[in-house]
Amino acid sequence: QPRSLFDSVAAGRALAAFYGIASLDGLGSFSRAELAAAGAVLGYLRLTQKGQLPRLARLRSTAAGAAMAIDAATRRNLELTATLEGGAAGSLLAGIDRTVSGAGARLLRARLTAPLTDPDAIAERLDSVGFLVEAEGARHGLRERLRRCPDMERALSRLSLGRGGPRDLAAVRDALGQIPAIRDAFDAAPPPALAASLKALGHHQTLVDRLTRALVESPPPGIRDGGIIARGYDTALDEVVELRDHSRRLVGGLEARYRSETGVGALKVRHNNVLGYYVEVPPQRAKALPEAFIHRQTLASAVRYTTVELGELEARINGAAEKALALEQAHFDDLRADVVRRADDIARAAGALAVLDVAQGLALLAVERRYVRPVVDRTLAFEIRGGRHPVVEAMGAGGDTPFVPNDCELGDAGRIWLVTGPNMAGKSTFLRQNALIAVLAQMGSFVPADEARIGVVDRLFSRVGAADDLARGRSTFMVEMVETAAILNQAGERALVISMRSGGAPPPMTGSRSPGPQSSTCTIATAAGRSSRPIITSSRRLPKSSTGSPATPCGSRNGRARSCSCTRWRTGRGRSFLRHPRGAPRRLARSGACPRRGGAGAARTGRQSQCCRPARQRPAALPGPPAGGAQPRRNRRPIRCGLASPRSTPTTSPRGMRWSSSTRSAPGSGTMRPRTDPQPCAGIRSGPFGSTAGSREAMKPAPFAYECPSDVAEAVALLAAHGGDARPLAGGQSLVPLLNFRLARPAVLVDLNRIEALARITVEDGALRLGAMARQASVETDARVARGWPLLTEAIGHIAHPQIRNRGTVGGSLAHNDPAAELPAVMLALDAEMSAQGPQGQRTIAARDFFAGTMETALGADELLTEIAVPALPEGTGWGFQEAARRQGDFALVAVAILSKANWLRADRRPRRGHRDRRRARAHAFSGGCPD
Repeated sequence: QPRSLFDSVAAGRALAAFYGIASLDGLGSFSRAELAAAGAVLGYLRLTQKGQLPRLARLRSTAAGAAMAIDAATRRNLELTATLEGGAAGSLLAGIDRTVSGAGARLLRARLTAPLTDPDAIAERLDSVGFLVEAEGARHGLRERLRRCPDMERALSRLSLGRGGPRDLAAVRDALGQIPAIRDAFDAAPPPALAASLKALGHHQTLVDRLTRALVESPPPGIRDGGIIARGYDTALDEVVELRDHSRRLVGGLEARYRSETGVGALKVRHNNVLGYYVEVPPQRAKALPEAFIHRQTLASAVRYTTVELGELEARINGAAEKALALEQAHFDDLRADVVRRADDIARAAGALAVLDVAQGLALLAVERRYVRPVVDRTLAFEIRGGRHPVVEAMGAGGDTPFVPNDCELGDAGRIWLVTGPNMAGKSTFLRQNALIAVLAQMGSFVPADEARIGVVDRLFSRVGAADDLARGRSTFMVEMVETAAILNQAGERALVISMRSGGAPPPMTGSRSPGPQSSTCTIATAAGRSSRPIITSSRRLPKSSTGSPATPCGSRNGRARSCSCTRWRTGRGRSFLRHPRGAPRRLARSGACPRRGGAGAARTGRQSQCCRPARQRPAALPGPPAGGAQPRRNRRPIRCGLASPRSTPTTSPRGMRWSSSTRSAPGSGTMRPRTDPQPCAGIRSGPFGSTAGSREAMKPAPFAYECPSDVAEAVALLAAHGGDARPLAGGQSLVPLLNFRLARPAVLVDLNRIEALARITVEDGALRLGAMARQASVETDARVARGWPLLTEAIGHIAHPQIRNRGTVGGSLAHNDPAAELPAVMLALDAEMSAQGPQGQRTIAARDFFAGTMETALGADELLTEIAVPALPEGTGWGFQEAARRQGDFALVAVAILSKANWLRADRRPRRGHRDRRRARAHAFSGGCPD
């Protein structure tokens, strides 16, 4: 575009001409940049709208910092208006929207994306919501009347552009017609903000009366459809419409009159495209017609005439439709012009209706969800008592998993919180809920908490999640560091920062971490001493604090653990903490840490004067169990879902199961039984399959008893004793996701990991025999399997990741018959046989009979898969395995295992036959092969 479009002087003149004023000084003081921007917008409209400019509101300047600054990454991570997948359901906007009009929904979205920073303006909005919370009658009456209001704002925009239709006029009529009833809905005097909105509604009764008289109740969508003007509004139009719509009746009346005057009963008035309307009589009665009938045509069976009166009627009928359309178009243009002349007043009324709609919607939300009014002031306080995540709580409403509220206090005593905990413990939910509470409070809404006091937040930052930016050549780590640098450079005194661990830490079972990821997290927490209220979270190890004491996740004081998605976090004292640089040790401990995950808690420090430096020492190991318990080995691999080795003293597993063991024993000994007071879990933000919305079942297993037999006979006896209520646990690769999603709810879990006899891998009589507990990684790396059964080695290499294969077992994968698993297809191709042990003894099942259907096998409820026998492959056997997945390690979308056996081979090695016969021999070699 030419630079002249951005010239501030020319832009000022163009804007003054558009608004019809001599100078823009009457609208306020604007900078040169503001004038240039407004002038460029006006030029763009003139270019795209081809001279038909829409109605534009008067220019007004918004002060910098009037709204909370929220960058694009934070909006996306907090899912303010859309989820990470791009859908509206599950976002904060969808969770709080109780509006009943289109304008109200748009205003709510605008307020949510631009929360205020002026405490006085926020208080006015909260006063409006609070008034409607208390005035139930006014709220219900206002909601019912707003429900009858069409989207007048959009209708006015279309009419201003000359693109509106009859229904837009009807929308203006119906919406303005509800204004008196809306005023009557308020019995008591409303607060100033609501009173101002009621005043802005204005008085439009004259326009409403005219539109009511002029328009039919339900006009058609287009003016060309006709029938938009009500009867009685224009007499001339009524006559034309009568002629257009009832021409047959008029012609019939004229025909009856002609019969009466002439006495010819056979006289008829007809019409064709050549003569138009004509009078037709039999030839023998033609002489009976008077001279007023003009002869037009003689036929063998009839004589045709016309009259002056009939010709005039024909002319009126032919022009009635066009004339009626022209008259209705003229009336429509007149009505549209009248509406456009009042556009400013109507626009103010539409804006006031939107404000009222948002207020009643937020009031209804507060009543439904038990939200409270926050205190928003100019201090640096951030005190939340009993805070809840608005979206997760809403998704779990009505279920048996109530949300566990949490407290958060960020002030002068401790402006930085470090939150640690196991996977799916609720760290991300806790972080996001506090940021969302700040957004809700400053947009003028009540908040999901028991009590809330928030000092104005001017900037909100969120360093949550990990994703690369391939278009700009940025890796995941690069994106994280760029976002971290933006926080360090832009976070001011009133900024609120939430951040997950930075540095691209690997999964929990991969061993060592990348260099310095947690030092990056600490850098965010203490950035240059300016960011007053960060909430930082990590999940593994922390570097040493500034005092040199180890910074480790806090353990549980009382040994009562629950690994809930939304656990109650509390302040407390303990042996593990980060020490405040000025002295006082402060920490945040989760109410009930997870001893199997090394504890779950949080530590918080005061604001430091400079950025933390990366820890030079090796990070401290994860803390052990509660005092008095057996200390775990250093760097022990964490076990998923709490199904791990016991402690010597009674503790509690992540899902509320109490472990008891009399002596320190090998992993898997002892018994585990459900607690008498299992703690419910609320929904979470993420899970094993990447869900971003909360789950009613919290993606945590239901309570179950735990048994760990030492041999096959004991395991079979346990399965038989409990019937279908018991499930065997092998590696957990298939069963744990089913438990987390509560697709499996066993009363007893029978752990097979102590039965060493089931873990063997042998070759006997040329056949491969695999114990049901043989680890997939062991089978993959076994040289005998690679030589004799390469298809099996190749297929196992496609299973997830090495960490998963280290845990997963061959028998567990086959017994669950997961459709996305690789081993069932391979065993079918290899003609394997399964050995099952039950109370009646042992039986052998062919692979083709073993797999009964999706997630179904031929095993009985009291039977246990003990061994898989794979026959030897004959020489010349070909094989192949192909799998398609979205990415490496994901569940397979489709997989094919092929085994090709050579039935016979004929090769002619005579030199004179040469190349052609060698090619034919190869074809014969595989002509009888049958893929299995």
